[in-house]
Formats: sequence, structure tokens, C-alpha cells
Amino acid sequence: RVLVLGDESVFGSAIPDDRTLTVWLQKQLQKHSHQQVEVINGGLPGSCPLLAWLHYEHQLRDLQPDLVILHFDMSDVADDAAYRRYLVLNDKSDGPPASNPDALNPSTTPAAADRTHVLHPSLSTDGPRCIHPLISCRQQETATPMKSLCRYAVARWLISKARSFAEEDASISRRAATEQTPLAWIADSPPDLRIQVRHALDPIDRLRKAVEDDGGRLIVSTAPVLWQLVSADEAPQLSEDLQIEGVTPYTRTLPFDVLRQYCDYIHVPFLDVTPAFRESELGAKLFSRTAPVLSEYGTVLYARELAGFAQRL
Repeated sequence: RVLVLGDESVFGSAIPDDRTLTVWLQKQLQKHSHQQVEVINGGLPGSCPLLAWLHYEHQLRDLQPDLVILHFDMSDVADDAAYRRYLVLNDKSDGPPASNPDALNPSTTPAAADRTHVLHPSLSTDGPRCIHPLISCRQQETATPMKSLCRYAVARWLISKARSFAEEDASISRRAATEQTPLAWIADSPPDLRIQVRHALDPIDRLRKAVEDDGGRLIVSTAPVLWQLVSADEAPQLSEDLQIEGVTPYTRTLPFDVLRQYCDYIHVPFLDVTPAFRESELGAKLFSRTAPVLSEYGTVLYARELAGFAQRL
């Protein structure tokens, strides 16, 4: 059983149900497996690692996936900054304040920082919650196979219904008033976002621990957005809406390098499909022109690369 977490590129609100990333991934994996393969769409509109971790912690871990794939999107840094204000901590938390200078010092590397305090003060048995329409508090009840099955069936039905009205791009950083543009991180001359980047990455390690505690394995993957491969002229209105500035395509590879280094540090396999996208002759056709997500072509290529990577592990 494979569970895929991420935002619109996973959820696929603008793609028919039978052509989403998880559907293509299941087909690719099943071709090379003698066992029955099930790939579950755990995508959330506007998700980021923080929401993915909470979604798994509160609802999805009862599915007991063997493999969890987390898609890290280039908008996740801005989305994390926007969602963080809605993070609800247990009142019994007795850790230091989130504004602890040591925790927010951009010169402090993840290796030297106390990861427990970088994300939020501390975790109690109840854990944190995030105010998001598709995440509810985990019920404090004894889980049974039948209850898990019912929750799973209901979740699949709700996701199917949600897909019919969800926006192609539900990124909260586009709707909320934030200090940064949704894709400021990828620019060739970005603002200083070291603190925001650290905060966006930190939940990945928490997700890794939760998945491994349940006997599964975590993979992190990422794909480029349009402006990292082709000119903004390919999607002028979208580029204007997202305040894309400077010469495009951007040549800076730091976002991919940071992701790789962080995943290496926490011992999580990492896949960057950018080389495969660059080698493709489809170019701009790999991306939607109306939202910063993959097109159907890009989704198929992403699924193919993910399947090959998972099989090589």
C-alpha cells in the first residue's frame, strides 16, 4: 500500500479522476509487481509538509501504508508560513516560546538546532492541530479494523466529491495576506527566507518518524514549476498573478539542493525529477497555464519517474 501526500499536483483537482498522479503511479508500479498494489491519493488542496504530517498523524496512519511519498512543491515555503499562524498547540505545552531566538536563528543549521522547538514549542500526547477544512481532530477512541475501513471509505468518497469543486490552485499563500509571494523562494534573487525554509522542511522529519514508527518508509520527491524550465511568456497571466519577476526560466538550483541536503541529513530517500523534465521534448506542455501545477503530461512523467525510483529502493 502506497500513500501519496502533497498539494494540488497530487490531489489533481483539475485532472479527471482516472488520470491523477496516484492512478498513473499505481499502473506503473503494478506493471512490475506480482503483488496487488494500491496507491492512495492523500493529497490536500493547498497542502505543505506541515499539513501532510498533521493529516497523517490525525487521520491517515490507520491505513498502515508500506510506503509514503511526500511531494514537496515550490510553493510550500510560502504555504507553511501562511498556515503556521493557524497551528493550534495543546494547552499543556510547556516548551519554550516559538519566538525562541535560538530556534529562529537563521545561522543555526538543522544539525545544531533542537528540531522539537523549531516547528513549535513541544508536542504533548494530544499533539498539534491545524485549522484546515479537510483535517479534523483525531478521535480519541480505540481503532478497530472496521472503524478504520469505514473512515477510509468515507475519506475516499469525500475526496472524490471535493475534487468536483476544488480549485485548480488552492494554495493558501495566494489567498492569505503574506509577506512573500507564493514562489519567492525559487527566484534567482530571492529575499532572505532561511527561517521560513527551515520551518517548511522541519515537519518532514516528524513525518518520517511517524511513518517509520508505523513500520513504513518515507520518500520525498519534488518537481519543477513552469518558471524553472521555461519562460514566463508561456503563461503570462499566471506569471502576473504570482508576481513572477526577473529573467525566466530561473537558473538557481538552490531549492532543489536544499531539499536534497535536508533529506540526506534525516536519511530520507529523495527524488528530484527536474532532469527528466528538462530532457522531455514537451517543455511548457508539462505545466498548467492557469495554475502553478503540473499538466496531465507532466503528471504522467512524474508518475513514471516516481515508480522507477520506488522500484530501485
